Amino acid sequence: VQVHRMYSPGQIDRAGKTLVNSAAPAAEMSEALTVMDNWRAAHNYPLELARKALRDRVGAMNPTAIIAERLKRLESITEKLTREPAMKLSTMQDIGGCRAVLRDTREAEELIRAYQGLPDLKITDYVTHPRISGYRSTHLIWRFRSQDSSTAGYNNMRIEIQIRSALQHSWATAVEIASTFTGYDLKSDHPKCGDPRWVRFFALMGS
Repeated sequence: VQVHRMYSPGQIDRAGKTLVNSAAPAAEMSEALTVMDNWRAAHNYPLELARKALRDRVGAMNPTAIIAERLKRLESITEKLTREPAMKLSTMQDIGGCRAVLRDTREAEELIRAYQGLPDLKITDYVTHPRISGYRSTHLIWRFRSQDSSTAGYNNMRIEIQIRSALQHSWATAVEIASTFTGYDLKSDHPKCGDPRWVRFFALMGS
C-alpha cells in the first residue's frame, strides 16, 4: 500500500527533536511517534523505485547478485539523531535503503559508473576513504524528484543505495555479528567500544 506523506518538513524535524528528548511529555512523544511512523512508511514508494532501478542495472552485469532493501528501524533512527544532534529528520539520507552485493570490486565499479552523471545523486566513496572502523563500500544518495503532481508529496525524500563487493559484504557481516555478541557499536563512523582492540582488528582486516 502506497503511504502518502502527511506532515511538513518542520513538523517532521520537530518530531525528531522530541524523539531524542527523554524529558518530553507523553502526549508529545506519542504525537512524534505518529509523525515518525508516517514519514518512515512514506519512504516505501521512492525505495521501491530505487530498488527496481538497481535491479535493472545489476541484472545486465550479474543476474545472481544479491539485492536487498530495508526501512531503517525506529531505534536506529533515534540513535543516529542522538549521535548527530545537528541532523534534521526531514533530510536524513538513509531512512530507506537498498543494497547490491557484487562478485568483486570490478563489478562494483562498473555498477557505480552506470549511475554517474544522473541528476539528484550524491556519491560517497568509503572505498578510497574508509571509515575509522575499516568499513569499505560506496554509497549513492538518490533524491526523489516527481514527474507529475500525483507523487509530488515524495519530493526530496532520500534513498541510500549501497554498492559492495562480496568481500566487503563479508567484512560488514562479521562486524555486525561481533557487535551483537560484544555489545559494542563497531560499525559506525564513531565506534563505541570498551576495548579498542576490536576497532583496530576490524580496521586491519578491512585493509
